[in-house]
Amino acid sequence: MPAQIVLFIIMLAAVAVVVLFNLSGAHDNLRLSRLFYAERSIPTKKLGRLWIDEKSRKWAAPSANRLYSFSEVLDCDILADGISLGAKQKMYNAGASGSDAAACGNKTFERIVVVVIVGDKPSDTVNIPIGGGAVRFASKEFDKYMRLAEDVCKELDNMKKQINED
Repeated sequence: MPAQIVLFIIMLAAVAVVVLFNLSGAHDNLRLSRLFYAERSIPTKKLGRLWIDEKSRKWAAPSANRLYSFSEVLDCDILADGISLGAKQKMYNAGASGSDAAACGNKTFERIVVVVIVGDKPSDTVNIPIGGGAVRFASKEFDKYMRLAEDVCKELDNMKKQINED
């Protein structure tokens, strides 16, 4: 009888982990919805976890504590486990060879984010999570995440250009 109770508790814990994992995406969406609602703004574009109101020129991500203006975007970079992938991604797209390819080929990244610099202090950043877990460098899933990260960076660059054109 005690073995059945232990098995039941393990199964219940596994279900709880799965439910919490699935709700984390819903939690991000709810948080972003509240940020936009508080400013009476409506997102007109969603690119991964980057939400944008093109009309009011505002944007946010799950780690943001407020809506940011397009003019606050100073720069962005793609980080995987804290390592900048900007140069490595260009190397990968160009067809890395030799020791560079070997070094990256076996690497598994746990967390990929686009880091947006929105001020002068080191803490003035907003992280935009890309993907949902560990991915191996050069895998199809890694390629998908990197395309999304590059699209997010292009969108942020477009925000800067729109402000500079005014």
